[in-house]
Amino acid sequence: MSDLDECAVVLTAGYGSRLFPVTAVVQKSLMPILNYPVLHYVLADLVAAGVRDIAIVVDQGDRAIGEYVTGVPTAREELASRGWARKYQAIEAAHTELAAARFTLIEQDVSSGDYGTAVPASLAAEFVGDRCCFYSSGDDLLLAPVGGSNTADVAALRAAADGCAAAMQVARVPAERKDRYGMVELEARGSGWRLGSLTEKSSAARGSYANISRYYLTPEAFRTVCSIGRNPETGERMITDALVRLQQDSSVGVSIASGSYYDCGSVDGWHEANVAMHRFSRERPADCR
Repeated sequence: MSDLDECAVVLTAGYGSRLFPVTAVVQKSLMPILNYPVLHYVLADLVAAGVRDIAIVVDQGDRAIGEYVTGVPTAREELASRGWARKYQAIEAAHTELAAARFTLIEQDVSSGDYGTAVPASLAAEFVGDRCCFYSSGDDLLLAPVGGSNTADVAALRAAADGCAAAMQVARVPAERKDRYGMVELEARGSGWRLGSLTEKSSAARGSYANISRYYLTPEAFRTVCSIGRNPETGERMITDALVRLQQDSSVGVSIASGSYYDCGSVDGWHEANVAMHRFSRERPADCR
């Protein structure tokens, strides 16, 4: 796909309450995995896969994420004025990795009462227009296996939408953690997979694969996400409800991630991601992302 017919929407707004108290002052997607914020890995994977137009849905009034994706110009200017330009090189390297993409910031007022994973779609509707769209959480990490590639997982998600209204990416998780995730049952279809069922956060859920909040939506599917109402049990507008509707009306493709998945919005997941990334960087220091 070219940048003319696809884009990405990355979700970062929210309280990050599972990481309180630090996320009372630090946006959850800016929590560090080694010396990069977790958001950087999400964006870098999209850019490496050829996505050139990316919207980031941020908390109302947030400035830090915007500065990060533009290269933190205030830091560059301040360091240069003090004769410390060399100290900026690490930031410059990070920005270079993202520089091929255009970034649009869309603000979300999380105190408005309209909450849930489908709300950012409504806010980004004008940005997306009639394009296909990656729709991803900004605080989850995939860590590629040795010999593997996160870019390949992004491409596999895109490919899984072929012939479907949408596609979602899943990862295998231990049975004792099923109650932390939406669990997915798969149906074989030709050489690929389709969504069979999706159960939200229940230890009784069937299947071994967790929904990891990475989707690829056709224009039709994106409109369905935008129009989904509040879930009567949670009071939230949830993208998973839209996926169930799409699965009933047509089909939803499924891509199984080759990488290890870490939920960096939780304390355990964030610590595990740092330990895994540290080990990974020691084994492959020239290619730790």
